[in-house]
Amino acid sequence: MAGNPVVVAKYSDHVTASMAKQALDDAGIPAFILGTNIAELYPAMEFAKIEIQVPAERFDEAVEVIENFEASLNQEQAEDDSDEPIDE
Repeated sequence: MAGNPVVVAKYSDHVTASMAKQALDDAGIPAFILGTNIAELYPAMEFAKIEIQVPAERFDEAVEVIENFEASLNQEQAEDDSDEPIDE
């Protein structure tokens, strides 16, 4: 990875972290995932976050990709929640 790596996002689960990395890869931004082992061992611990790092010179671009990814993910979750029946 060119340039000094910087953390662009942190997640508590490997699936979401992998999806975010894929969004960065699709945008042509090299990304690296750190912390998957500790996050799997200590999932409830705040320090056990999976980090996604990108080259410092691509940070601003990566933030935009991550924001779009998270907005899309939140919209999908909201749509899934609206499909659940309401108990009266």
